[in-house]
Amino acid sequence: MNKRRLLPLIAIISIAACKKENIGQPVPPAENRQLLLTVLDSVYLYARQLYYWNEQLPDINKFSPRSYANQTGASDLAIVRKELFDLSHYAVNPSTGHPYEQHPERRDLPKYSTVIVPGDPASYHAGELTPIAALKAGSSSYGLSMVAVAPGDIRILMASKGSASGAAGLKRGDRLLAINDRGVATTEDFYRYAAEAMEGSRLRLKVRDGKSGEERPVTLVNIAYAQNPLLREQVFVAGTRVVGYLAYERFTEERNTRTYLESVFSRFAQQGVHTLIVDLRYNGGGFQNTCKYLANMIAPADADGRIMFREYYNNLMQSGQASLLKMQPILDENGTPVMLGGRPATLFDIDYSVAANTTRFEKTGGLLAVNQVYFIVSDQTASASELLINSLRPYLDVKLIGVSLQGSTVKTYGKPIGFFDIYINRYKLYLSLYQTKNAREEGDYFSGMPADISLQDDPRYDFGDIRDPAIYYILHNIAPREYPVVTDNKRILTGFPLKTLDKGIQVQYGLIKQISDLHFK
Repeated sequence: MNKRRLLPLIAIISIAACKKENIGQPVPPAENRQLLLTVLDSVYLYARQLYYWNEQLPDINKFSPRSYANQTGASDLAIVRKELFDLSHYAVNPSTGHPYEQHPERRDLPKYSTVIVPGDPASYHAGELTPIAALKAGSSSYGLSMVAVAPGDIRILMASKGSASGAAGLKRGDRLLAINDRGVATTEDFYRYAAEAMEGSRLRLKVRDGKSGEERPVTLVNIAYAQNPLLREQVFVAGTRVVGYLAYERFTEERNTRTYLESVFSRFAQQGVHTLIVDLRYNGGGFQNTCKYLANMIAPADADGRIMFREYYNNLMQSGQASLLKMQPILDENGTPVMLGGRPATLFDIDYSVAANTTRFEKTGGLLAVNQVYFIVSDQTASASELLINSLRPYLDVKLIGVSLQGSTVKTYGKPIGFFDIYINRYKLYLSLYQTKNAREEGDYFSGMPADISLQDDPRYDFGDIRDPAIYYILHNIAPREYPVVTDNKRILTGFPLKTLDKGIQVQYGLIKQISDLHFK
């Protein structure tokens, strides 16, 4: 069966239709205005049928979508985004008194829904929209993020495996001494210089190893790289407990993740791991199938056949009455229609009932006797990461250990919402379409999942390093005699203005559905 990617907020690439809408060709003013009016009407009408909170949207006469075209000095995309923003803020979360889609940082953007122009990077919000290619085949970058932690002290926050940084042996905790022969300084001028340098095709660094203290020069080339989501895996012994640890960067395609994690779970099983630490502190999500794979690897044997999670669409979708979906063909990656009964299939042919969108555990391997899982999380932990955590909670003792560079109280990002793409003329519309809930009907973490304890993240230590505050806390919690409370006078300076030099790790990839996740009527 051909595949149609059902894409959420963040995973944006033109793979579903690749429609040639002549984006770059000029349109006569009168025709352009009529197209804009049609798009504004369509965004509203699709929202009335498909939006998860559609029953809270106003009548078309009250909302008046065409009135948005009267804005002066704004681009068509900005006008459509303003309409979408207003639509997204009608539904209010009664537990907070704020809109479900109130963004935690940007008051001008919805938290979940968005609209973009495929093939036009300028239409993507910086740091928010990332191509699916980054999850499938890697990114075109150095795969490097850094952070200033003290005066004159800049550390590598993360170096993606498979990237130029990973291939050069750079790792979290290494100290940066120079960029392109310019010595490090924790000043705004240097931060600007570093940001510009990292936009280039080649980067010369001088680094000091975080463990050995050895200094060496490193030259990086900005090229596309093959994805390896496994940052680190390790086994600790804490008292009588064998503790497995894995740091997982992102939910790449299931096939890719299996390549790196299958042997890890086999080793964990052979070594008798009963407690697991899953480090998702910078994991912004990815493919839903991969989330299911990890859940099946971790869940206990008696979870087999039981509910992992359910997806809930609005009542109109569930009853099969969202007629506008007939306008949305299901296309493969080459833009070829998927055929159903001798005709092109559309999204109207999909069954959106809860029964058809219930996923159950299928234990075929992995760990069979794990009874406790610690997840290391931050406010960047989102979507597929949160779904994994929520799906396991009914079956395991799950604890969330939160970390933040500021040492503040931690909650995950809060995205129990899924999407798929809707084409409207030259635009791709991503509406909040369904909510995921676990076997206990839990899933209202719109404001994030609160950590059981919040600690300061310390980038001076690599993933898996026992000195990492989160890892040491967990081991102390398991075996307090072997891992006693440590009074460390060398913590990151309180009050220092921590500065992340590259925000590449702060991307939410969303929850990406594939056709194998769908069920035709």
